[in-house]
Amino acid sequence: MLPPRILVVLAIVLGLVNCESGGRNESFSAPPTVPKPADRRAPVNPQIPPGPGAAVREVSLPDGLCLQLRKAEELEDFVLFSSLTLLKDGRVLVRDTSADYELNEKFYPILLRNPAGGHDLLVEVNGRPGMSRGRVFRIRGGKLAGQHDVPVFVAPAANLDQDPALEFAGYGSFFETWEEPSGQPVTSYNPLLFYEHTARGLQLDSALTREVNQRIYGQFHGFAFREDLPQPVSIVGRLDDEVAQVKHRAARPQPPTKQ
Repeated sequence: MLPPRILVVLAIVLGLVNCESGGRNESFSAPPTVPKPADRRAPVNPQIPPGPGAAVREVSLPDGLCLQLRKAEELEDFVLFSSLTLLKDGRVLVRDTSADYELNEKFYPILLRNPAGGHDLLVEVNGRPGMSRGRVFRIRGGKLAGQHDVPVFVAPAANLDQDPALEFAGYGSFFETWEEPSGQPVTSYNPLLFYEHTARGLQLDSALTREVNQRIYGQFHGFAFREDLPQPVSIVGRLDDEVAQVKHRAARPQPPTKQ
């Protein structure tokens, strides 16, 4: 008979061999694997993987276009990208590192195909601690023909007036309130701006902008944000009502636009 110490060693060896071969050994079976809490945790933004994996974000767009956002910085509840590249069939049309870009609004980026040819690409530019803004890249003849900034829109495009074209709406700044020497609380003039998708691309709809802001403010004071025209704080509620109407119309099925 083998000495007891050798028998113990032999039992351990046989147990290990049995585990590797798929058999069971109740004395030496490994404890069940418990998933880590991180395995069950959803990312803050499911569109963008958190951590180092968010270094590059690629968005496929219609007509062979592709948007690449690089050099990611993950902050508390959003991700910033400091490099934007737009490609068509692998060829670079736009490369921009002049701003920090976001993908937090679920309907951005927006690509508008223009009946006269080309595209308008709308992306969201970080403006923190102030309000973010939209940037329009105009692509004509296979190259960048210009760019300009617009408000970040509150909803996808919808038919907001009597013509067949679709419109977007947004305003350019947060509201601030203060008291006049009389003690009356007031706020700034912060117009709700409307942009129409036309045959020439995205254009300011001045007629609709005038109409809506006259309804909000009592009279139209222009297209720019102004703090030198204090307004009663009650207008904030009126603007909220107009924004709610825009979102309600945008939630309806929209008729197809001619391309």
